[in-house]
Amino acid sequence: MQTTRRSLLHGLWLKWSALIHGALRLQFLTYCQGWSIGIVRGTCLQIGQGRS
Repeated sequence: MQTTRRSLLHGLWLKWSALIHGALRLQFLTYCQGWSIGIVRGTCLQIGQGRS
C-alpha cells in the first residue's frame, strides 16, 4: 500500500512540475518576445527620428 501511494504522489508531482515548467517557459518566451519587439520598435523609432 505504501509503495502505490508513493508512486501516485510521484506521478502527481511529475505532472505538476511539468505544468509549472511549461507555464514558466511560456511566460519567459512571451516576455522575451515582447522585449525583442520593444527593442526593434525602439531602433526603428531612432532611425526614423534620425532621418527627419
